[in-house]
Amino acid sequence: LNGLSNMIFGQSGQGLVFRNFDERDGLQGREFNERSSIRTSRGELIFGGANGFNIFLPEDIVTFSKDHQVLFTDFRLFNNRVGIGEAVDGKVLLPVSVSQMEQITLKHNQNVFSIEFSALNFFNPERTRFRYMLEGFNSNWFETDAANNQATYTNLNPGRYLFRVSALGNNGEWGEESVIAIVVVPPFYSTTWAYMIYILIIIASVIYLVMHIKYRENLKYVRRQEKEEFDRIRQLDAMKTRFFTNVSHEFRTPLTMILTPIEKLKTELEDERLQKQVSVIHKNGIRLLNLVNQLLDFRKLEVSRIHLNPSYADIVQLLKESFTSFSDLFEAKNIRHEFNTNVKEYYAHFDADKIEKITFNLLSNAVKFTPVNGSVKMDVCNYKPGDDGFSENFGEKEYLEIKVKDTGIGISAERQKRIFDRFYQGDDDDALVNQGSGIGLSLVLEFVKMHQGVVSVESNPGKGSCFAVQLPLETSAPVEAAAPENDLSTEPEQEEKCTSNRKAYLKPGDKPVVLVVEDNEDLRYYLKENLMQDYEIIEAPDGKTGWEMAIEKVPHLVVTDIMMPVESGLDLCRKIKADPRTSHIPVILLTARTSDEQKIEGLEAGAEDYITKPFTYELLQLKIRRLIDLRIAFQKTFTRKFEIKPGEIGITSLDEKFLAKALKVAEDNISNPDFSVEKMGKELGVSRGHLYNKLLALTGKSPVEFIRIMRLKRAAQLLGKSQMTVAEIAFQVGFNDPKYFTKHFKEEFGMVPSEYARKNM
Repeated sequence: LNGLSNMIFGQSGQGLVFRNFDERDGLQGREFNERSSIRTSRGELIFGGANGFNIFLPEDIVTFSKDHQVLFTDFRLFNNRVGIGEAVDGKVLLPVSVSQMEQITLKHNQNVFSIEFSALNFFNPERTRFRYMLEGFNSNWFETDAANNQATYTNLNPGRYLFRVSALGNNGEWGEESVIAIVVVPPFYSTTWAYMIYILIIIASVIYLVMHIKYRENLKYVRRQEKEEFDRIRQLDAMKTRFFTNVSHEFRTPLTMILTPIEKLKTELEDERLQKQVSVIHKNGIRLLNLVNQLLDFRKLEVSRIHLNPSYADIVQLLKESFTSFSDLFEAKNIRHEFNTNVKEYYAHFDADKIEKITFNLLSNAVKFTPVNGSVKMDVCNYKPGDDGFSENFGEKEYLEIKVKDTGIGISAERQKRIFDRFYQGDDDDALVNQGSGIGLSLVLEFVKMHQGVVSVESNPGKGSCFAVQLPLETSAPVEAAAPENDLSTEPEQEEKCTSNRKAYLKPGDKPVVLVVEDNEDLRYYLKENLMQDYEIIEAPDGKTGWEMAIEKVPHLVVTDIMMPVESGLDLCRKIKADPRTSHIPVILLTARTSDEQKIEGLEAGAEDYITKPFTYELLQLKIRRLIDLRIAFQKTFTRKFEIKPGEIGITSLDEKFLAKALKVAEDNISNPDFSVEKMGKELGVSRGHLYNKLLALTGKSPVEFIRIMRLKRAAQLLGKSQMTVAEIAFQVGFNDPKYFTKHFKEEFGMVPSEYARKNM
C-alpha cells in the first residue's frame, strides 16, 4: 500500500496533484502512472494519508450551508451588568432576559451601555464572525470575531435606535439579522411638548415684543406730542410773562415821571389842601408801583432769581407804616381799621421789601373783599415758649405773628385749599368785580417760606377772613461795622469840606459837567431841568451818542439808562471804563431793572452806583454830588502825595496805569528844557486836549503844571542831597532861567531855593 500510495500521489512544484485515469492517458482499467490518482471500478477515489489512505465516492459529498442564529446574551450600563428585574435609577430596564427584549428604554443620562451577543454555531464557535450596526447612529457595518462579541456606545442623543447584528454562515453569506430597539428618552426640556411650549413662548414673546414696541412708539408719540404741547404752552407763557415784564419795565419810567415830580411838589407846596391831594396822588402812585413790582417779582420767582436780602430793623414800625398807607382806601369805603400790637418795637433780621409786599397783598385783599362800612384789623403779636396760644410750628423758638382780619365776603372751604395757587381766582358772582390777578397770595406764600415761616387762613363765607403769618425771625443784633465809603449821608462839616474841594478845582462860576443819557425824552427833560441849577447838563438819547459826547466833552459824571436803543447803558459804561481817556469818569446807572443779578451786572461793568426807577430826585442829586466830591477829594489827595518815588503807585486800574506812565514820561524828560505838553501827549498816545482833560480830572493840574511840579520836586530833592548851586539845579531839572525857577519854587514851597537848601541840609 505504501508503494501504491506513492503511485497514487505525485510531487510537483505546486504541491500534491491527483487526477483520474482515462483512455486519453493510454491506460486501461486499473492502469496508472505517477501523475494520476486512483479511482476504483465503482468510481471511488482513493487518497493517501499519513496513516494510510482514504477512499470515498464524490457523489456522497454534501455541502453544509446552515445559518447561525445570533442571540443577545448580556446588557451592561456604565460597564455594569444589568440583571433581570433589577431597578436602575428607580426603573426596571430588563423585566425579562435581554434575548427576549424587543426594546430597551434608557434615560437621557444613561448614555453609556454595551450589548453582548453570541451565535448558535456548535461545530467551530471560535471561528464565528459577526457584523453589527446601530441604525440611527451610524450607517456602516462593523465586523468582529467571537472573541469581541459586544458593542459599546456612549453619549447617544435622545432618540430611537435599532441595534442590528448577524453572523457569517458556512456558505460565506451573512445570516439573518437579530434586532433590538434602544430608546433614549430626552429630558423634560427636550421633549416634544417642551418644544411646543417653547414655540408658543417664542410666538407669544414675538407678539408681546411687537405689541410692546408698538405701545412704546405710541407712548413716545403721545409724550412727544405732550412735550411739544407743553413747550408750546411754556413758550407762550414765557412770551406772555416777558411781555408783561417788559410792559412793567415800561411802566416804571412813566411812574418815575409821576412820582418824582410829585415828591418834589409835596415839599414845595404850602397849601395844606393841595398837599393832601398831592399826597393822595403820591400814595396811589406808590400802590401802582407795588403792583408793577409784584408782577416783576412773580417773573423772578419763575426763573428762581429772587433771593432773601435781610436787614436788621424794627419790623413793627414797618408793619404800622404799611397799614397806615391804606388809610385813604379805608376811609373811601368807610371801613373801620385798627392796628394792634403787644410789642412797641421788635428789631429782627428780615427782608423789609418782602415783608412790605406780604402786608400790601394781605391788606389789599382785605380792602377789595370788604364791603362798605366793614372793618379791617391787623394784630401783631410776639409769642415765646409758654405764652398762651403759642404754636409749636417752630419748636421752642419764639416767633412773630401777623394777623389781618376783615369782615368781607369770606372764603368757602373748597376755595381755601387753592387760594395760594398761582393764577387762582374765585368764581363767586358777588366778588367778580373785585377779582385780582391771582398771583398776590402765591407771592405771599413764597415770601413767607423764604423767611422760614408759615401762612394760614380761617374764613367763613359771609362773615370774613383771617390770614395769619408766623415768622421765626432772628432777633440778635448784628456786629457793628464801619460805615461804607460810598455812604451817601454826609456830616455838615464833610459836606462843607467837599464843597470847598469842588470849588478849589473849578474856576469861579464854572459848574461840573454831567452827561445824561436817556432814551425817554420826558425823563431826560425832567432831569435836565432839575439838575441844570447846579450842573452843566449835556444830553444824549442813546448809548452810541452818549459815547461820542463823553469823548468830546469829557464830563465830570455820566447818568445813563440801561435799556436803550442802538447801544445799551451797560455797553456805554464798559466803553467809558475801558478807554484811558474816560476811565476816570464816574457812572451812575439809572434803570427799571431791579434784581440783584442785574445790579451786580451793572456794577461789574464799572458803574459807581445803581439807581432803580422810580427814584427820588433828592437821592439822585445827592449821589451825583457825592461822586463828584469824591473825585475832587481824590485829586487833592493825589496832589498831597505827589512825589517822585518809583513803585509808590500800585497799578490797579486804568487811571493809575495812566498816572504811572505819565510820571515815568515826565521823570525821563525832567532835564530836557524842550520837553512840552505835545511831546508828553505823543509819548502817552493821547492828544493835547485829552491829556489836559485827563490830568485835570485825575490830579486837578494841567499838563504844564504837572511837568513843572515834577521838576520842582526833583529840584527839592537835589537841594537837600547835592552840593550843586541853585543855578546848576535849575538847569538840571529843565529850567533855562534860574530866576523863573526861583519864582515858581517859592510859589510851590513857600521859600526860595537857597533857604530850602539850608533847612534840609
